[in-house]
Amino acid sequence: PLPAAGLAARAAAARAAAVAAAARGEEEEEEDDDGVMSVPRAERVRLLKAAMGAAAYEREWKEQRVELRKVTASRRRSLAATDDMQLMPSSLEAARARAALVALEAAGVEIEEAPLVPPPKKRRRVSVGGRGSAVA
Repeated sequence: PLPAAGLAARAAAARAAAVAAAARGEEEEEEDDDGVMSVPRAERVRLLKAAMGAAAYEREWKEQRVELRKVTASRRRSLAATDDMQLMPSSLEAARARAALVALEAAGVEIEEAPLVPPPKKRRRVSVGGRGSAVA
């Protein structure tokens, strides 16, 4: 995670980019899905160095680069691990059953190994107005 100074610098860089774009008469950059403006990396680095000073930027980047390597390695290990992988549920009923198990586990309730997908309901044939049968 970014330290508070890093978050403040990032926000300041985004604001500075928006102000600079407005001063040049350019349209404001589009926001990402999360409502944060996107600033190209080269521009962001230039703004951060100007706001923080080159030495402070380099110190912060060095710290965060170590953390970034750890996170990237962890993600690679996680993606490669298949021992705890579950496919998406194939039905709403299966999704609800899985959610109920997760809720119990989160509440600290011990559960035995149970199938995540409930057994299918038995269907029976019924006569529909003398036109044969339908499955109910």
